[in-house]
Amino acid sequence: MNQEEKLKEFSTILIEETDTFYKWSEGIIRISDKILELIAHKVEVRCGRSSLWESGSHKSGKDQEIYGESVSSKSSKLEENNFKISSYRLTTCETIEDFINEIKKRDESFTKYLVCLTEVLEEKHIVRWGFIDKSKTDISNVDWHYVFGKSGRKSKLQSSDGKFNIHFSMSNQLWINLTIDDFETICTYEYDLKK
Repeated sequence: MNQEEKLKEFSTILIEETDTFYKWSEGIIRISDKILELIAHKVEVRCGRSSLWESGSHKSGKDQEIYGESVSSKSSKLEENNFKISSYRLTTCETIEDFINEIKKRDESFTKYLVCLTEVLEEKHIVRWGFIDKSKTDISNVDWHYVFGKSGRKSKLQSSDGKFNIHFSMSNQLWINLTIDDFETICTYEYDLKK
C-alpha cells in the first residue's frame, strides 16, 4: 500500500472513530491531546499497524507513529482561522541560547504534527484533522526578545513576529501561534450539537 492509500484508509477510519467519540460524548467534550492520541492509536490498530503509543506517557516530542511516520499529536480550538498549540516545558533553560538548543534537540524526535482542530459554532462542532509540517514551526532563523510584565520582571520570551512564545509563569512552556494556512487537512467531521 502506498502513502496515498495509507492516508485514505487512515482518514476513513479516523472519521468513524471521531463519530464514535462524539456520539458517546454528545458533543460535551472537545477532543483533547490525550483523546486525540487514543483515537489515532485506535485507527492505526484498525489499519493493522502499531502506533507505538504509550498511554500516560508525558515524553516531549514524538507521541506516536502514523503509518510509519513519527508525529507529535496536538489538539486546539480554531477561532477565526487562528489556533495555537502548546509544546515543550523548558524548565531547565535559562538563556535564549539554552531555549533554542533544547527546542532543536526535542524537535528531532518527530517529522510532523498530527493536529485535531475543533471549531465550536452555535449549533455544531467542525472537527478538522490534519498535519502541520515541522518546517512551519522551525525556529532556526527566529529573532527573540524578552517581554516584561507590569512589575518589570520578564514574563515571556517571544519571537519578533509573535509566532513563538515561551511563558515563564507556565513552567517555561512554548506556545506556537498558527493559522489555517499552516494546516494540511486530511479529513473533516461535523457534529450537530444536541439542544
